[in-house]
Amino acid sequence: MTESASKKRMLPKGIRTRATIKDAALGLYGRLGWNGITLEEICQASGLTIGAFYFHFDSKDALLEEMASESSSSYHEEIVSSINWNADLFEIFYNIIENYYQSYVRNPVLTRLIYTVIMRRSTAYLAWRTNREILRSKLEQAIEQGRQAGADTGNGPTAVFTSHWLLSSLEDFVWSVFIAKGNADLAEVASGPDVFVRQQATLWYRSVMGTDPVHPLARLASAKARAK
Repeated sequence: MTESASKKRMLPKGIRTRATIKDAALGLYGRLGWNGITLEEICQASGLTIGAFYFHFDSKDALLEEMASESSSSYHEEIVSSINWNADLFEIFYNIIENYYQSYVRNPVLTRLIYTVIMRRSTAYLAWRTNREILRSKLEQAIEQGRQAGADTGNGPTAVFTSHWLLSSLEDFVWSVFIAKGNADLAEVASGPDVFVRQQATLWYRSVMGTDPVHPLARLASAKARAK
């Protein structure tokens, strides 16, 4: 028995049942997508009756929305809590992007679910936006501090706009390259951490500070070592 399965057995029955339903729905979503999943298939995969399903969720859409909202919350909380916000600005950028990369690698199906649902369901979008704002605000503060430490003249874009732009560019990159597969050539080039993490972090730093980073993580050897 795996550690995650053992932990689930220790949960109250109602919570275990909800977790079983969500696991089944995620597996089906990975193969069939939003429109391809039926309520009957979810019940069959989770070993429950339709009546038992409705005891826990109002509909298939409500189930997927809750999954996306919960995952979005943990997704952003993990990023915020894992970063040393007093570190060098390049290191902060690097770690934010690395977290996005690792989250995609660990569970691309869940990432696709989050992105798909927030574009379809207003409640999930609001939850995503609320959780994301914590990360964006921390990024804004880091940019402000980095510019002050670097004696920035203040003639460039504001830290508010820059933080929104950097996160949006990263999210669009994940969606268009890895999930929607809109650019197969770029997806092949950017599939490894050197391009996805180090080179994007370098572009972030250049756009904010107007110069190349000198942090050890900016060197190719460091990125390769961390990828092992």
